[in-house]
Amino acid sequence: MARSRQEALSALLRAAGPLRGIADELDHFPQEPGPGETLELTRSTAAGVLARYLIGDLTATAVTDWARLIEPRFDVVPERAARAEVARLLYELANQSIGEPLTPAYAQKWIRRLGHEPPRSMFG
Repeated sequence: MARSRQEALSALLRAAGPLRGIADELDHFPQEPGPGETLELTRSTAAGVLARYLIGDLTATAVTDWARLIEPRFDVVPERAARAEVARLLYELANQSIGEPLTPAYAQKWIRRLGHEPPRSMFG
C-alpha cells in the first residue's frame, strides 16, 4: 500500500530511508499541497539529521541531498518559532558550493544554534 503524502514527507524530513525513493513517492502528489498537507521541519528534526551525520549514520552527500529535496518544497515549512534559522540551515546545506561545506565542526555549530547538544562525532 502506498504511503500518504504526510507519511512520505515525514520520512523525508527524518531522512528515514532511501531519499531518492522517498522523493519518487512524493512526485506522485500535486506540487501544491491541499489543506492540512504541509508538515513542519522542526529544529529538533533538523538537528537530528545533522547528529546522524556526526555519528556516521548519514554521509555529507546524503545530508546535502536531504536539504536539496526539502528546500524547494511547498508542503514543508520551517518551524514557526525558528523559521529564519531552519530556512537558513536548509539553504546553506543545499547550496554548499556558495558557502561553507558540511564538516563535523559545521554540523556541531548548527546543532547548537538549533538549541541542541551535538553527539560525540565519529570524526574525533
